[in-house]
Amino acid sequence: LYVRPPSNYETLPVASELFNARVGRVLYVGGSRLMEDVNEKIDWVCQRLGPQHPTTYYLSATRAMPQAQPFKLVEAETDTVRVLPPDPELVERALRPIVQQPESAADALGHIVYRRTVDVYTDAAVECGKRAAARKAQRELLALFEQRNVVPQVVEEVKERAAELK
Repeated sequence: LYVRPPSNYETLPVASELFNARVGRVLYVGGSRLMEDVNEKIDWVCQRLGPQHPTTYYLSATRAMPQAQPFKLVEAETDTVRVLPPDPELVERALRPIVQQPESAADALGHIVYRRTVDVYTDAAVECGKRAAARKAQRELLALFEQRNVVPQVVEEVKERAAELK
């Protein structure tokens, strides 16, 4: 694991807020709808670092992903299971700043996670009636992957996904 040194040492105390067990668990599993104290801490860090910071891309994606699919909630001390619906509007709004900065977001997230993020954004945008935005995100992903000589099979899959949105 390689962690780049901070570009600005004023951000060091802010980023250090992420180094605790509860936050680490949420980041490891890809986000949580229910651990509000952790979600508030993640939001606070994002606000302090700013929207263009590489860490903000990752944290914003982590906050949005659990909202993209139905979520099972087991009620404490009961045998009740509730299914919370996805929230595509929240997902589209949260991931929009990431897909609007394809190069820096892909650098921060890596190609695999960035592609997954764009795919989740695309599904949410289509669900919200923003097909043009979904198409644009896929086309920009395709252009980026072609420019960076990503594996041809992956480029072809992205090309097919973009074609579905015509």
